[in-house]
Amino acid sequence: MDNKNKKKITLHQSSRSILEELQRAVPNKTKEHVVESRGHHIISSAVNFLEVLTENYTEEEAEQITRRFLSAIRGGDPKRFIRQIRKIREAKEENSGNDRSED
Repeated sequence: MDNKNKKKITLHQSSRSILEELQRAVPNKTKEHVVESRGHHIISSAVNFLEVLTENYTEEEAEQITRRFLSAIRGGDPKRFIRQIRKIREAKEENSGNDRSED
C-alpha cells in the first residue's frame, strides 16, 4: 500500500512541476494586452454585426437599429436595443397581416 501512495505523490509532484513549467513558458499578459485584445474582438464583432444589419434590413431600419445599438452600448442597457428590434418586427408582422386581410 505504501508503494501506491508514493506513486500518487510522485505523480502529483510531477504534475505540479509540469504546470509550473507551462506557466513559466507562457508570457504573462499585461492588462493592456488583455484590453487591446478584447477591444479588438468586440469592435470586429460589432462591425460584422452592422454589416449583417445593412444586409437584412431596409436602410431606414438599419439606421434606427444602429442608433439604438450604439445608444444601448453608451447607456449600458441592452434592453434599448431589444426594444427597437421588437418594434420593427412587430411593425413588419402588422404590415404583413394587413396585406393578407386586403386580399
